[in-house]
Amino acid sequence: MLLDKRVLSTSAMIILTAAIAAFAWSGMAAAESEEAGQELQNYFSNAETTGGQAYINITAPLEGNATATDPASVVGETCAMIYVFNTEQSIQACCGCPITADGLLTLNVTTQVAGNPVATGKLLHDGSIRILSTFPNAVPVPATNPPATPAEYIGCDSSTGVCCDPTAAGSGFTLTLGSELVAWGDHIQNTQITETAFQADVPTAGELIKSDDGLAEACGAIVKLGSLQGTCLCALPPGPTPTPTPTVTATPTVTATATATATATATATATATATATATATATPTTTATATATATPGVSGSITGDTTGQQSALGSTVPFGTSDGAFMFATVNMQGTGVGSDFIKVPAGFTELIQTGCGTDFRQSISYRVASGDVWPTSAYTWNFCTSSSSCPGANSVNVYGTGSIVNFADVSTVTPVQTGTGAPECNCGLGTTATANGLTPTIANSLVIAQHGAVNNDQLNAPASFNSIFEHAGQGPGPDNRNSWAVLPASPTGSVSSTYAVGSSSDNIGCLVSTNPAP
Repeated sequence: MLLDKRVLSTSAMIILTAAIAAFAWSGMAAAESEEAGQELQNYFSNAETTGGQAYINITAPLEGNATATDPASVVGETCAMIYVFNTEQSIQACCGCPITADGLLTLNVTTQVAGNPVATGKLLHDGSIRILSTFPNAVPVPATNPPATPAEYIGCDSSTGVCCDPTAAGSGFTLTLGSELVAWGDHIQNTQITETAFQADVPTAGELIKSDDGLAEACGAIVKLGSLQGTCLCALPPGPTPTPTPTVTATPTVTATATATATATATATATATATATATATATPTTTATATATATPGVSGSITGDTTGQQSALGSTVPFGTSDGAFMFATVNMQGTGVGSDFIKVPAGFTELIQTGCGTDFRQSISYRVASGDVWPTSAYTWNFCTSSSSCPGANSVNVYGTGSIVNFADVSTVTPVQTGTGAPECNCGLGTTATANGLTPTIANSLVIAQHGAVNNDQLNAPASFNSIFEHAGQGPGPDNRNSWAVLPASPTGSVSSTYAVGSSSDNIGCLVSTNPAP
């Protein structure tokens, strides 16, 4: 099953003895002097001593977008991903907390930040804190009976329906940076408490992806193996929804009376107003089009691989899948002779292109518009065969496989994939760079998906000017699977390439798919 497999790198190994030991961490960057930033760092000291209680205060100095189509963007919601280290620079706890524009998030160092380290489960008295500002990357758990228990390290805002997962498990341990944050921390110094601003830094690329320095992957490792240890806790203020409700209701009552009077008095003026209204109609039409085409983006993903060589690869839908989501699926197969084999796409998915490359690599890309799909009960299976007949069955073949499903929001549910110059295209290559030759989107602000795959574990890099979703290599020899996206104008993309970070020359495939925005 494609069930969010988490593979630890050598330097990210957790050693288990009588208790779970500390996660070794590398690459602590030097802080700079700015107060606001996408990465913030500070220390804490003498937690839970006679000196008193210490707190961390985090705020988002930004504005929401009143014209946005989703509640989180309206209030300017971002995620404060919090990673807690001991004095030996080993990660001990993590959590993700939503915070709205100009909102204030206050955390108690003793009870919420340092109280549950992975190594001992006992209070961490001294250490450091790193905060990354990222886009929301999860949604609340689906309603079930009995109700599911959400992971306590994933903070959710029920009023906007977004959550913050510090492990980025749904996107291949890859974090996408958000707006700048500002934070202050208390320091208990014997008989007094001081406060300093968190220092800002620019996060390295390695900290944001699955790598030896990846914060999300390190967090995922400790919460997976920590037996309920290794987590911090968010403290979201209660939503203000109940308070403004009666106020808004009362206001239109007064306005309605005034409107009726004005209408009766200015009957002749209404004729002139109609002319002005017709003139202004064109302006909102242009604005609405721009808003719609700018909104497509990632809403969830899931990756996985076969266990050794198998004849099929199955996947649940991504966490948070809802009706109307554009589900983009990729399945790669690797093995002797698979270049001329066949990948059978499950019913309900529409295959876009299936490409064989050399004698040892094959890739299928397909899509589905979600309808009735619910995580984790909805699942699909791709079968590997030597031909399309008797598949699965007599022609089934065991190979190495990797796969993924990425959900994109605000893509047309009627004609999601462009045709003509924007039609999907894939190219086979041999070397250390996988390249898609390019296409021309047929509409401005098109969501373009870049899909690259290669034989072996090559750690494919995200193409230039594209946003990384994940890079996932299969167990053992591969294959490697890289997915990225960008919003592009109606002009030629040119070639879009993904270079190997490691490994030697091998067969590879690069694909581009351009989608239509929702109306």
